[in-house]
Amino acid sequence: MLFGLFGRGDGRPQNLKVITRENTHDETALLRPVIYMGGYRDGTPSAWRSHVIEKLSDYAATLIDPSTTVAPNPRRDLDGHAEFVLWERSAIDGSDAVIMWLPRRMDNQAPRVEIGYITARKKHLIVGAEPELSGLDHLQCFTQTQFFPCLDQTIEATIEYIMNGNHKTR
Repeated sequence: MLFGLFGRGDGRPQNLKVITRENTHDETALLRPVIYMGGYRDGTPSAWRSHVIEKLSDYAATLIDPSTTVAPNPRRDLDGHAEFVLWERSAIDGSDAVIMWLPRRMDNQAPRVEIGYITARKKHLIVGAEPELSGLDHLQCFTQTQFFPCLDQTIEATIEYIMNGNHKTR
């Protein structure tokens, strides 16, 4: 199996490809850009990621969605969690860009660590964050990245990135 594709069900050709951890893929068949969907997750598939997939369904791109996998709890399965984190890092490394959504109630610090890693790797970073997010001013200052105050603006910036074509020089 090459890709985990989310079909539209209306018979139209599909442009968007969605890769999950459970699916293997042939990197020569990826649609560019490849965009990793990072950000907050509470252990369940995120509604924000489904919304991104829906809004980008007509665009030629590949999304990597880590939220379809239940991440092992590091307190109960340290090795399994370490393997999952390595998969996430590999997915980020293989991407052209990263889109993230950070809600104000974010209690998991992993997205902040990922943002630092992404910034150090000089990946194109598109971040949306609710304005009430604790520490947002620090994230903006240290990453020197524009943070969008709502998910739809974050998605629009992602569409602009896809349409711009700068990722094709990779």
